[in-house]
Amino acid sequence: MDLAPAELFKSADLIKNNWVKKHSEHTLNLTEEWRELSCIFEKIKLRAHKIDPTLANSAAAVQARLKHAMENLEKKLVKAEKINYHTRLEQVEHIKADLFPHDSLQERNENFGLFYVKWGQSFIDELIRNFEPLDFKFTVLTE
Repeated sequence: MDLAPAELFKSADLIKNNWVKKHSEHTLNLTEEWRELSCIFEKIKLRAHKIDPTLANSAAAVQARLKHAMENLEKKLVKAEKINYHTRLEQVEHIKADLFPHDSLQERNENFGLFYVKWGQSFIDELIRNFEPLDFKFTVLTE
């Protein structure tokens, strides 16, 4: 699914949002449109200020409301695109459930013996090779 190990430590919703934005054929953000609207609002605020200096604040308030509306529209675009990628996003849920059972770290739920039965002594050797007890970082081992 083109997910980096570090991404898997993020919430499932964040992973899905980022995956959809990365793989969508459509532009799901309105950054360029907002930049254009901001330029227009600067002109509106200037005109309003020339007419009455107190109107500039009203124009800024309208701009803030529009910014909020644009952010909501972006969320709706992502949500609609998520529907198109429903199957792939379910896979994200399954991956998260496998790697973080009960929203906890895998080693807190899985029995060590299952890994040993599957890979034998080579599993222990690999753990010793990669384990840095004073590093205080997660180590992700993959097959």
